[in-house]
Amino acid sequence: MSSFYNRVVKFSGLGIALVLLSACGHTPISSMVKLRNFDPATTDVNQLSVAVDLPHEYRVREDGVTMTLELKKKDGSETKKETFILTTSLSSQDKLMLAKISEPGRQIIAYRIRPTDIKRFNALRKFTIENRPSKLWEGSFSIGANACRLNIDQPQTLPVTLYLKSSETKAFVPFIVNADLMKQPDGDQIHEAVPLCELEN
Repeated sequence: MSSFYNRVVKFSGLGIALVLLSACGHTPISSMVKLRNFDPATTDVNQLSVAVDLPHEYRVREDGVTMTLELKKKDGSETKKETFILTTSLSSQDKLMLAKISEPGRQIIAYRIRPTDIKRFNALRKFTIENRPSKLWEGSFSIGANACRLNIDQPQTLPVTLYLKSSETKAFVPFIVNADLMKQPDGDQIHEAVPLCELEN
């Protein structure tokens, strides 16, 4: 399987806590400290970026990085969910920051919400803020990534690291480190193939 999802879950009153759903990855304690003030409902969308770090012999698939905001009424009677396909960040600041943490043999690429999606993103955030006092809703923030391979052979492991940058963190913070896309969250091997990349001639 060529995708993984990592989630920040918001519980009662839409307060925030970290929950790790990746395959064998981990969140450094230092990152938990830096991310504790991150709030998807109020963060500055213009400073919000995600970075995916993976080996050079792989590529993030087209439209392969997503961000999802989901709200559910605690009694299960209503759900509001929006998924956003992220676009490659053109920010020179993002590129400079990532250049400082890039490693040999790996590539790291930043992504942001598309300008055409910001209105939709802000609409759900507005609803979140308005309903916080009622404590009737709980919500989640999740990030997903899909990869493809350049080599013919299937990989045995595919370690990916995910970073998050926001107005609260000021810099890219390792959100999930060394998540193996070839394993399930419980550590079992995945039997689905990582597809070959469709390259232009």
